[in-house]
Amino acid sequence: MLDTEQTSCSLADALEHLDQIVRSGEPYSHELAREIVARCAATEATYLKFRELAEGWPDETKGFQLQGVLLSVARRKGDKRDYLQLKMEMSEPAPHADLLPLQAWTVLNIWFSEAGHKRKVDLPLWVTEYLARTAFEVQRLRANRKLSANSKVKELPAALEFIGNGRNPFAADEKAMQYELAAIIYEKEDGKLSGEARIEPIRQLFNLADVRTARRYVAKGKRYLSPLPKWLK
Repeated sequence: MLDTEQTSCSLADALEHLDQIVRSGEPYSHELAREIVARCAATEATYLKFRELAEGWPDETKGFQLQGVLLSVARRKGDKRDYLQLKMEMSEPAPHADLLPLQAWTVLNIWFSEAGHKRKVDLPLWVTEYLARTAFEVQRLRANRKLSANSKVKELPAALEFIGNGRNPFAADEKAMQYELAAIIYEKEDGKLSGEARIEPIRQLFNLADVRTARRYVAKGKRYLSPLPKWLK
C-alpha cells in the first residue's frame, strides 16, 4: 500500500511507484496520490511525465488527479492551505436553486471524506442552512400521524428538496454542466473570434439547431458558473 514512507524518495520514484500501484489495482492513499500529482504539476517536466503515465490510469483516478492540479495552482499563487480548505472556499457561493440539494450532498461528501468534522473546517453557510431546513421537514414528516409509513417514504424526496415545483436536481445538473462548458468555451474565444464565428464551436459541440440556441446555452452557463477565488484566476 502506498503510504507516507514514499515521501522520503524522489518525486520521480514516487510517481513511478504510484503508477505501478494504480495499474495493478492495489489499494493506495488518495491523499498521498493527490500530493504527488500536486508536486508533479509544479514544473513542466514532471507534469509532462505525470500526464504521460496518467493516460493509462483508470477513470476512478480522475478525482485525485484534478485535486492535485488544483493544489498546485494554489501553491503557485502562494496559498498553502490544504485541499479541503481550498475546496470549501470554492464551494462558498450558494449554487443555482435547481442544483442546491445535489450540490449540498456533494460538498458534504467531500467534507466527511476529508475528515472536516474532525479537523474543524467549517461547511459553507448555505449547506448548513439546507441541512437545518430539510432536517426540520424530515422530522415534521415523521411526526405526521395521518400519513402511513409508505406515504412518508414517498414524501421524503420532497422533504429533502429533490422534487417539487418541477425540480429534478439530477436533470438540472446534467444541463448545468453543458451550459457551464458552453460559457467556458465562449470566454476562451474572447479576442480570437467574434460574432457568429465565436459561437459556432458551441453550436457544433452540442449539435444545436441554430446560433440563437447556442447563445442561450452561453447565457445560462454564465448564470450557473460560480465566481472563482483569486488564487484560481
